[in-house]
Amino acid sequence: MRNLISIIALAMLVIACSPEEPTPNPAKESIFKAEFQASPAIFSAEGGVGTVKGSLQEVSSEGKVIKETPLAKEDFTVSLKSGDASQLSLDQESKEFTVRKGASSAFELEVIVTQGKAKGNRQILTVRREGALSYAFEAKPDHFTHNGGVGQVSGVCKVLDASGTVIAEEPLANDQFTLTLKQGDVTELTIDEAMKSFTVKPGNAETDFVLLAKGLTPGAVAEEIRIRRDAKPAPIIRTALDYVAEYNMNADGSNFVQTQDCDVSGYFTFDDAVSKFANITVAGTKYHLPSQKEWLSIIPLDRTPIDYINFTQTYKHQDVSESVSVGGQDVTSTNDYYAPGDGVVYALRYKGTIFVSAWRYEVITKGGQRVLKIRVRPLDKETTSVTVEEIGKTTFWTGDGEVVRTFPASGMKTSSGNVALKGSDGYFWAVTDEGPLNGWGMFFDASSSDVGRYRRNLQSSVRLFITKVK
Repeated sequence: MRNLISIIALAMLVIACSPEEPTPNPAKESIFKAEFQASPAIFSAEGGVGTVKGSLQEVSSEGKVIKETPLAKEDFTVSLKSGDASQLSLDQESKEFTVRKGASSAFELEVIVTQGKAKGNRQILTVRREGALSYAFEAKPDHFTHNGGVGQVSGVCKVLDASGTVIAEEPLANDQFTLTLKQGDVTELTIDEAMKSFTVKPGNAETDFVLLAKGLTPGAVAEEIRIRRDAKPAPIIRTALDYVAEYNMNADGSNFVQTQDCDVSGYFTFDDAVSKFANITVAGTKYHLPSQKEWLSIIPLDRTPIDYINFTQTYKHQDVSESVSVGGQDVTSTNDYYAPGDGVVYALRYKGTIFVSAWRYEVITKGGQRVLKIRVRPLDKETTSVTVEEIGKTTFWTGDGEVVRTFPASGMKTSSGNVALKGSDGYFWAVTDEGPLNGWGMFFDASSSDVGRYRRNLQSSVRLFITKVK
């Protein structure tokens, strides 16, 4: 009994000495905050896709995280606070962001909690794109003959890391770069921007063009692409007719017309023709108004009673001595002329010289108007034994190796300004004058052609000859 009482007394003593239960202190309760991160936060220049994730943290009064739970995607918003919006896009529903390919850039994302215990919390996240993009372009082909052609521009994009090492490379689509003309005449090189192709027009002069190709990413630098068109090769001179330009001069004397029609050529007085065309360069080639002796290299002098070039008579002349000028060189030769009576005159000219050749003259109708057509075939000085009668056979003229020039019957302008004889007669000035009233020139109509003298105040066509470069 005594022991039992002792135990009870001891127990009561222990209870009496135990400390009281602590009273909670509201001022020291835990707090809630949101913590976010962008993953990944650093991209190469190639860009990529990242995600913003958040967690709700319960933090004790001592600053220790007691509990952490993921935040639902609908509990917060993400927006672009700074940076190029064209280079970083956001998907609010998935909380994903896409960094496009490009050079080094920094972006700031602002994240705001919209509901829950941490509502109103906000945080700025930094996303970086490091490295650079390098573009390379080429044109195929980039070198053209004087005939021009079509080329294509292609490009590649190289992705470099921060140290400059290429980590990726891929071809560019046509809509991933621009193509413009930096240098050159827009009428001679045209660009199809959608197809990234270009067309170089035919031309006589050597010409350089510069294209600019530029990637569409911000900061991209335009790259130059050089295109060359060669000059038209100097004509191979085989006959006297090779020196003659193919077309008449236009109305203002600046260029050749591009047709043999009778109503497009310019008209010039003798003095105007000499002033404008004594020496002139057209499309990189030197030309000049021919002298009387140069016209005689393709058309004989006028003659009484019948010209050597007469389309209405039947005749044959042999060993006619002529002194002419070919490419600035005086040439004397004997020549045969033959008219079988079919409206065509044939000739074996420059016998015994390096210019020996077969000639065919005829007046034909083109679009209801006359033109003089001259065809020449060079012959071998050492081996030729052809006769003018053989030249007069249809089978001789095959078109192979022949030089052809056509002269339209543009008529002339009288002192009153009216155009006379258009479509029937052709008049072409020489640079050689014949006193105060007349100048030399070439003439043709339906019946004949010759080199003669005409009133210098009348306005005639101009056909230039190539100036031989010494």
